[in-house]
Amino acid sequence: MERAVFVQRVLSAVGHLDDSTELSDHPLALFLFPGRTTNERGRELADLLRAAIDELRPADVTETNLAALRRYQYLDLRYRRGLRASHVARDLGLSDRQARRIHQEAIEALAGVVWAQRQRITESATRLTPATGSVPEPAPASDLEVEIIRLGATPSLDGTSLSEALRSALGTVTPLATRHEVDIEVVPLAPLSLIAIDRAVLRQVLVNLLVALIETGVRRLDVSAQAGREAVEVTFTTHFRSMPIGQPNDQLQHDELLRVVQRLVQLQAGSVEVQTLDRAKYVVTLTLPVIQPATILLVDDNPDTLRLFRRYLSGGGYRPIEAADGHQALELARQARPRAIVLDVMLPSQDGWEILQALQNDLMTERIPVVICSVLHQEELAQALGAAAYLTKPVSRDTLLTTLRQVLTHPVASRVPPERVG
Repeated sequence: MERAVFVQRVLSAVGHLDDSTELSDHPLALFLFPGRTTNERGRELADLLRAAIDELRPADVTETNLAALRRYQYLDLRYRRGLRASHVARDLGLSDRQARRIHQEAIEALAGVVWAQRQRITESATRLTPATGSVPEPAPASDLEVEIIRLGATPSLDGTSLSEALRSALGTVTPLATRHEVDIEVVPLAPLSLIAIDRAVLRQVLVNLLVALIETGVRRLDVSAQAGREAVEVTFTTHFRSMPIGQPNDQLQHDELLRVVQRLVQLQAGSVEVQTLDRAKYVVTLTLPVIQPATILLVDDNPDTLRLFRRYLSGGGYRPIEAADGHQALELARQARPRAIVLDVMLPSQDGWEILQALQNDLMTERIPVVICSVLHQEELAQALGAAAYLTKPVSRDTLLTTLRQVLTHPVASRVPPERVG
């Protein structure tokens, strides 16, 4: 089965996750479980899909780990909890365009896990029953795609330094460059934001791309980088010894290593572009997403507390904004749409409990997780009112960061009654 067809069948099947009757005669069930009864097929396919979604959940999640986490969260909310696509986008704070992209990436990652599980099923059946030739062996390209998807779903736990990853990749390919007599010149990189890609994944991207370029017959390769607000562009400019046969970018487009690079970068919400400058020179540009700081609204009338929390959040992937009273807090929450709110209870004019209820009664702010922070010990009341967490002052840096990490990786469920996916 071609990969594109397999991905479409996974998408179709996961939309009926809670309907085992529908899944019983689904083409994916017939493909994965040809020897099962009708009822067994539906039940086993549903179990397999749920297990595959679970497998995509990052084991260790931090605030910087957004790519893999968002894919898991989207699948969990959309298909296991049955929310409409618009509600999922709103719960995760995504634009329609972002939601569509993450949905596609999530389905492809899910298909990769399902295919890998299908291989395990096939291998298990082969051990129990002599091979009859009725179950085709997966093609090598499909095996490669599974590995790409599994690697591409690797979370970025802390962000990655492009400079360090590039130095490491160059250290790997230098012997090959020496053998091919290729000079690699790297323009000194200015301080750049951390790349939102796991280091091992970024190294694979850089090593594979460098090897692909070195082996096309270049005499010199220039590497530079330019930072943008949401991404870093890494440019590889080639200089050939002699005129290559055909268009240079045609050579690259059919290179397996470049396809690996393109798929890995796409799975991490980046892109790869090949541009021909002339017949003896072309440019490959990697657009790599950077870590985006999460906006955290701090609500407290004590300037010392605000200053302390601001220091706690510095350098940790957060952008604190501040409010000293309820009116400011509600306005900022609507305007800035922070990822989380840290809310004091004892405030002038309007206490934290009233602010919490006002936030939850506003469609624009009801899904923002609120961490109550107070000198009082009222955790049970906070839980009853729907707070995401409760902290008792004084609060240490580790406690604040750990709590924020937890509430940011567990999105608030929609208060709109869920509608099942049909």
